[in-house]
Amino acid sequence: FGALTHYELYRASGGRRQHLKTARMYLRALEKVSFCPNVKPFLVFLQAEKMAARHPKDTTAVTQAYLTVIEEMGQIGWSHMKAFANERVYRFLRNSGEHALAQKHLQKAVEVYEIEWGALGKAEMLKVEQTRVFEAACQECPKEGLEITAPGSQ
Repeated sequence: FGALTHYELYRASGGRRQHLKTARMYLRALEKVSFCPNVKPFLVFLQAEKMAARHPKDTTAVTQAYLTVIEEMGQIGWSHMKAFANERVYRFLRNSGEHALAQKHLQKAVEVYEIEWGALGKAEMLKVEQTRVFEAACQECPKEGLEITAPGSQ
């Protein structure tokens, strides 16, 4: 998770190259042991994170990379990582202004954490965030022309 942390720090710091360099160091170390079947899913995940950090405006390609991660994690039964990948794509899309699509991934993350993984506390934390994001979006909406539905009211 060191690479993941540094990709996030790279984005949060406005592009401090030291974080990108450290993330690449961790990624290269994992690539050296890519023959291990337990490493491949993490490499796929980190490739999506790398793409999100390096190409933040290419939301289509980055979203597709995360969808590949989600599918891979689902196939091997790693529900916790499937939920985490949905959470990561949610945060990426939210920061990119793709709020409707982001909301779908947040709902999926909550569902997987809660139902498949049994992480009720994590699911509840994301539900609170979902409500907070929804309320903030309502404050920014023009009074006419944009309809937003509350989470869970569909």
